[in-house]
Amino acid sequence: MYVTQTEILAEIPTASLLEALDDDGDGVADANVWNSVAQSASLEVAARLAPVADLPDPTLETAPATQVGSQAVADGASEAVVDLSAFGFTATPRISASVRKPDAASPNIIGTIHSATADGFSVSLSGAVPGSGYSLDWYATAAQSSAAGDGEVPYVARAACRVFVLEKLWQRRGMGEKNPWSAQAEMWRTKLDRIGRGEEPLQASAQPVPDIPAPTRNFERSDQDGI
Repeated sequence: MYVTQTEILAEIPTASLLEALDDDGDGVADANVWNSVAQSASLEVAARLAPVADLPDPTLETAPATQVGSQAVADGASEAVVDLSAFGFTATPRISASVRKPDAASPNIIGTIHSATADGFSVSLSGAVPGSGYSLDWYATAAQSSAAGDGEVPYVARAACRVFVLEKLWQRRGMGEKNPWSAQAEMWRTKLDRIGRGEEPLQASAQPVPDIPAPTRNFERSDQDGI
């Protein structure tokens, strides 16, 4: 697969990614759903570039290096605890967490992560939760995670794959509105097809830097005053 969940989380909120991937409703993104979406997008990229590039096999399933989840925060709570023991992290992952309030009128609650290990972490809240409907959205990423075959996948392939995944995630969320990623996705499909036909290069070639002559200057008498 040519994209990671971490790259997708740079584009959309944690709650949106979870909404698209949590089919069983347990508050954690389903690994099989993520694999299906990422593989579908990666296969499309590989197929369009097949005439000019032998990309790594995008169908190899791996456990996502990033785990995404959300859990309710109890009324009156001043701390939340997240259990990561089921995900098999072998070292403390990089963690991000934020408290989502039930509506715009509700008070903001800020969370501070502490006591993080491979098995879980705690979040201290800036104040006691004033009511129901608050959620803690989080994601944890294994150290030094990257897309499979990262070093062998050209930038253009990874960039296109990222947009294709975002388009598919929007579709999975069942939003009735126009998909905001479709225009970019179509632009990338056109570009990939042009590359596949040899009309554009797969990799941008480096332009040679021209030799720049050393500056010269004719010193006049005024330049030498005071020497």
